[in-house]
Amino acid sequence: MPRSKSQYERHFRKWELRKNLTTVEWAATIRYLTRNSIDLEQVEVLFKGREIPQNRVLQEIARRSSLTNTPHDGMLIFVFEFNL
Repeated sequence: MPRSKSQYERHFRKWELRKNLTTVEWAATIRYLTRNSIDLEQVEVLFKGREIPQNRVLQEIARRSSLTNTPHDGMLIFVFEFNL
């Protein structure tokens, strides 16, 4: 029996499967990078084990730079890999 789009979407939410960072996650990432004055040439931003390209990170910083001053709910943990 074929499944509908809404059934797949419900299961994806249940399994916590998604392909993009949320607004809160981007705000925390940008806040971390700017507060620690980290050069994007020296860091890889990873989401679910995959690197987010530098041009995408720069685009999100430009798009969401005002979000870094807003408070966020809960605590977020990010893993950054540095290429030194």
